[in-house]
Amino acid sequence: MNTFKRSFTVLLFGLIGSCCFIATSNAAGFIKVREGDGVRECSIPAIPGDYLVRLNGCTNDQAYTVRFVDVPSALHVTFFDNSVGGYCQKNSSWEIEVRTIKNPTTTPADDYISLAAMYSVPDNTLVVPGILKIRTRTSDGPINGRLTCVRVEEGK
Repeated sequence: MNTFKRSFTVLLFGLIGSCCFIATSNAAGFIKVREGDGVRECSIPAIPGDYLVRLNGCTNDQAYTVRFVDVPSALHVTFFDNSVGGYCQKNSSWEIEVRTIKNPTTTPADDYISLAAMYSVPDNTLVVPGILKIRTRTSDGPINGRLTCVRVEEGK
């Protein structure tokens, strides 16, 4: 009987721990970045920080589209053309800042948002349902195929 209680307790805590890990590991969501070939894709976690696309499964300067999956509301996501020392470089080249306004924000699986199209949306306008364009820093260079860094910040 003692062995049964011990085995049952270990099993019960194992199941509870697995349940909680699964629930919290998916809670933050992510931003999918797709390269121009439409095949290669990487995921940026929707957790505050600076993320170089080349360190998250994509090739630097090859991204054309993005998609949001279970991203919490009120997060600011800024897409940058440049980085320095592992951090997104502000005021260096083009920037596109958006804010999620739906909880969670998920764009359809087959509906990736073009970075160039997002860039051309006027500030303070919906890009797609759940994503509000906050601002753009202009640049003379191309938008598509130039993404280097993504910054995720909690409401500012």
